[in-house]
Amino acid sequence: MKTSVVRIAALLLCTAMAPAISTPAWAQSSAMNAEMPTGDFAATKTLDAAIAEADSAAPVEAPAEAPVADTSDTNDANSFTGGVPKDDMPSYANKPNYYDPYGNPYSKEYGELWPMGVLMGLQRDPNLPTGHFVLFMSMTKTFVGCLKVSNPKYGTEFKDGTLTITLEKYTVDQRDMPRYPHYQCNMAPQEATIKIPLSKQLLTDNAVKKIKFRVDKTTETYKVKMTDEYIQLVSESYCPPGSEINRFRPDQRNQGITNPLKFWFYPENTFILSADGISKDITMENDLVNLARSKGLTPLNDIFPDHKNYRKKADMYYFVDKDGRYKNVNNELFDYLQVDAMRYGLEADEPIKKNVAVFIRKPGQYE
Repeated sequence: MKTSVVRIAALLLCTAMAPAISTPAWAQSSAMNAEMPTGDFAATKTLDAAIAEADSAAPVEAPAEAPVADTSDTNDANSFTGGVPKDDMPSYANKPNYYDPYGNPYSKEYGELWPMGVLMGLQRDPNLPTGHFVLFMSMTKTFVGCLKVSNPKYGTEFKDGTLTITLEKYTVDQRDMPRYPHYQCNMAPQEATIKIPLSKQLLTDNAVKKIKFRVDKTTETYKVKMTDEYIQLVSESYCPPGSEINRFRPDQRNQGITNPLKFWFYPENTFILSADGISKDITMENDLVNLARSKGLTPLNDIFPDHKNYRKKADMYYFVDKDGRYKNVNNELFDYLQVDAMRYGLEADEPIKKNVAVFIRKPGQYE
């Protein structure tokens, strides 16, 4: 009874007493805050480095403590039609002897921000081997204008069954931009992001049971549930997963994804077969399975009985090509299904056979 009272009180605090996180006025004026709700590779390697290492097929031992990784490539912008007002830069911009790591002084056009909120997802990358995945992190503050936004640096540490990921500040730069509206620029929204390659083997070797996410003075913990078939991150917070009080939360911007923090370790050469309308027709679904079997494919549920479709609504089904005959195929016509249909006429309706195209492709980032 006491535990229930504590949990109810905590949930009330989540909805009514979210902590005040100060955002500089200069950042607020140019940003759109999102209102939407986590081997063999060292976690601090950049994705490109991880892919290159995977290609070399050389085993990599997990470090006891990984150094801070620099992912601060900027999103280029060439001219100015909006952005941060000069007078609203953070107060530290006027302090003497305040410089970036390259010796450039911060000013009213160049400053740093702490990540105010972080949206997370476990993504699939076609260039990584089986058993590997990417922890993708996107800062919730989105900027519109011709400024340049860097990606935050981060560090990792494996200790006592816990992987700790620490995020640092990122920069917003408005220096050296044309000041006239007739100079066009790319007005696409910009957001700071991080990609951290991880693997089942890396987490197993370090006996990881929890992942701690840290930024500024905030630490949030996710439990790691991992089997031979999948990994899932579950927040230890009393607050609901989408609550704004959680600084680190699942990326639910793609409404078709049921759980962006669950990742299946598919066998090699796993494919998706799709056909319009198949999810509404049981006979058509059975015909698709029979068609796939006749061409040497095995339904994924024969191997992973508990597997469920990532998307809430989708005309697609998973199969494994054990013989590798389709390993170089992607986004191509697989075959046709002949299904029963009805041709409606003025005097009478006529039953007919209709061909439905079936396509084959590899699973996407959140599939």
